[in-house]
Amino acid sequence: MREIKFRQRIKGMHGVKDYWHYWGDIDGEFIAPKYEVEWDERISYQYIGIKDTINKKEIYEGDIVRAYESTGDEYNTVHEIRYFADSSDYPAFDIFPTIDTDCNGISYLVAGEGEIEVIGNTCENPDSLENIKKQKR
Repeated sequence: MREIKFRQRIKGMHGVKDYWHYWGDIDGEFIAPKYEVEWDERISYQYIGIKDTINKKEIYEGDIVRAYESTGDEYNTVHEIRYFADSSDYPAFDIFPTIDTDCNGISYLVAGEGEIEVIGNTCENPDSLENIKKQKR
């Protein structure tokens, strides 16, 4: 069974840098979110249960990823990991903008048809997010 876990962006205070707090069912133990500190309420991202194929980093909602197609550089593009249940009848994590496949883009890439690499996230790399919005949808 996959771990149900989240990461929560904690705002640094008193000279401490911002950092990530990981919470949820981790290694069979429940770790609680932090409520006693100031945190950015729009940022609590879920782990999607998959690691990137290049660096084996865990992939979270809100991550920025580069997709590579295995037969060339057709998908050498940058995407955001999103959960699509709010916007459609498609309750799944996928990449945005989507790629033209017959299935979920993340599943397509990690199943051997390409590779996916975490290169940042929407909190720490807002410029990358702006570039994603400019790409064709």
